[in-house]
Amino acid sequence: MNINDDTFLTSLLQYRTRLIDQQFVDDIISNVEAKNRLFFRLLIGAILLACSVSIPMILNIAESAELLIVLPELSPYVMTFALLSMIGFAVWFTSEDF
Repeated sequence: MNINDDTFLTSLLQYRTRLIDQQFVDDIISNVEAKNRLFFRLLIGAILLACSVSIPMILNIAESAELLIVLPELSPYVMTFALLSMIGFAVWFTSEDF
């Protein structure tokens, strides 16, 4: 065997399967884009629904003003935990693996 003969290596590195056509790639991309559009539409719908439910509830709570009195008395640890929990849920909900 000749040390400088690289035909065996070249034959191993050749791509032997046929390449996929552009139409297949375009179909895959359009399917992914359609799923992303559906995901964002559902996300926007869920956010609008949550806002439409939560705004009257917040206004009702603010009328009694008890929450505004109790809120500064809460421990900073409880407030930090609640804030980080809400941020963590929002990040998980908007991630692509959801």
